[in-house]
Amino acid sequence: MKSLVVLITLTSWNGVLCNEFSIGEGLYFAANNVTNEANIAFDIRDILISSKSNSSGLPSPSDIYSNSIYSDTSLKSMSVDNDKMRGDPMFTFYHYATGSGDYADELVTQYLNEESVGWTQVATDGMIFLNLWMYISHMLYASVDSCRDLDKENSILFIDKAAAYYIGAEQSTGGDSHLTGYSLYARVHQIAMSVGTISEETGEAWVNTNVVLKLFPQALQKISQSGCANPDSFKSLQVTVDGIIRQMTIPLVQNLIQKINSHNVPQIKLYATAVLPQIAACDLQRYKFLKTHLIDEYVESRKNDIFVNLQASYSCMGISCDNVGYLNSNCVDLVGNVAMAGYLSSVDIHEVAKFDLDLLQIEILTKME
Repeated sequence: MKSLVVLITLTSWNGVLCNEFSIGEGLYFAANNVTNEANIAFDIRDILISSKSNSSGLPSPSDIYSNSIYSDTSLKSMSVDNDKMRGDPMFTFYHYATGSGDYADELVTQYLNEESVGWTQVATDGMIFLNLWMYISHMLYASVDSCRDLDKENSILFIDKAAAYYIGAEQSTGGDSHLTGYSLYARVHQIAMSVGTISEETGEAWVNTNVVLKLFPQALQKISQSGCANPDSFKSLQVTVDGIIRQMTIPLVQNLIQKINSHNVPQIKLYATAVLPQIAACDLQRYKFLKTHLIDEYVESRKNDIFVNLQASYSCMGISCDNVGYLNSNCVDLVGNVAMAGYLSSVDIHEVAKFDLDLLQIEILTKME
């Protein structure tokens, strides 16, 4: 199977020949051969093909999901083999909120068991925005951990793996070809087109521009400059990794709002599961309200209240109305006295609120150890 992960030999600044692997027609240049990771996109492609034709000659969608055809790591294992994720802040918050480390696989498997084309499409959304999304975040945290351990090579390797999973094999660029891929990059572009968060100048989704063209290279630059040579080297890298995860959160919220507006109940539950655990790490009251009305049972009559509580949680997730797009005309970013952890004051309580938020997150992380 041909993959658009191309080996290129370049001359580095000191005249030494080095190999780089181009992913997505030059969107990203990896120092390591991450073809195996990029090829997860072929599994996603074949799951969709298999669901539409019994004569495709392919294994069933469930078999491809569980066992993979093209990659050493299956989409299912990204969720169920989660022992290595324990300690990752983002996974810990999702585990805490959902009550299960296998939350992603449980929902995807539920949808796959419906055994129809429409349900397989919903399940595939889950594979991308639940399983793969969290696994990419794990690769990013692993890069930070490696740098903390003074391991520069593995720190770079994990960034390369994260980028390969994010972009995927056979991802093209330019015009409608942004949609030719099957991994997160293509799906981010798809939702950005729907909600109008595309750069008029480049034609790229703003999220993809920020993640692939800015933050991934910035992470590599920080690792190279510091060499992960001292115990504090990882701190600057952590800032960039947090920035990538914040950007990756934007399409989760965009999809959730779009599905609420279209009253697509199965996908409302899916994207609510993808978004709400982050809110639980900031504001338990808002999380409980949103979970009751989006995951437990969607209540359309509470749609306006749902949007108010969801948009009030943007600052908790480190995003803004401008990032998400003005899918609801009433979206206004909270400025000045931001309500955090359910506390609203007439005075500037930012520092107190941040302290309370830290305590909440520390409590969650401690409980889940």
